[in-house]
Amino acid sequence: MLGYHNAAMCSKGGHAHGSSQSGCRTNAHAKLVHQGALLQAKIDPSKSKRPPVNQCRPQRRAKRGPVRRVWSRKSRANFIKTVLKLTPSFSQGTNYSITLTYREREPRESKGDLRTFRMRLRRYLKDNPWFALWKMEFQQRGTVHYHIVLNVQNTVPISEMRTFVSNAWSEIVQDPQLAITGTRVDEISLESVRQVIFYLVGHATTHRKDYQNSALHADWVGRWFGVWNPPEVPAVEVSITESELHRLKRILAKIRPISSCAKYSYWAACDESLFSRIVGYLMGCK
Repeated sequence: MLGYHNAAMCSKGGHAHGSSQSGCRTNAHAKLVHQGALLQAKIDPSKSKRPPVNQCRPQRRAKRGPVRRVWSRKSRANFIKTVLKLTPSFSQGTNYSITLTYREREPRESKGDLRTFRMRLRRYLKDNPWFALWKMEFQQRGTVHYHIVLNVQNTVPISEMRTFVSNAWSEIVQDPQLAITGTRVDEISLESVRQVIFYLVGHATTHRKDYQNSALHADWVGRWFGVWNPPEVPAVEVSITESELHRLKRILAKIRPISSCAKYSYWAACDESLFSRIVGYLMGCK
């Protein structure tokens, strides 16, 4: 679902980028929301001219089953959307890649360790604005570990960051050996941020290493990813008609992977340049 802001472009008397060629129309039942490098489109099903039943995925109510111990398709999609929203934010400041490992640990216990690490990181960077994206994975032997992409506004020397991470993690896990072998910290250059984004998105779309995203041996795994101190990412909204929404979908599907079953909503990777061209195209078609 789309998280719209209260102030729609239509309520401001115009469209994105200050354009007001067509003003507000009563048949504009759809919206485009551009946030970071993510474009989301949604139409109000109750006002749609199309049949309310999705033939590709019949709507049905079902009781919620037990928490899945594999990384689900829906969670993978949410992960990709989160990465795309944060893409411009990762292009500012300094980024660090952090890996936290164990010799042996159950997922339930590890989540407590992760929360403690977050609190220590918050105290360590109390005067330095930061945010981080974390992802849980499993080794082939079934042991959990975590990957973190940390962004800080003011650069911290890599030697200091490595010392902090190794000492903090070994103390949290109460295993002195992990101060040497349990962590890895690398600085990510701004030139490499785009490659990291591609890697994260690719990781969520491939099944080549499914053992990393499966914990069939565990009784509980919890969340597979999360964001600490999420930054404010402005969203731009554009009101469009249903026909424009579906026409745009056909165009985007030629350059972006969009499910054919996406009837009332869809999303795609979209940088600022492409979004500007999309808005210009829509304004020119009116």
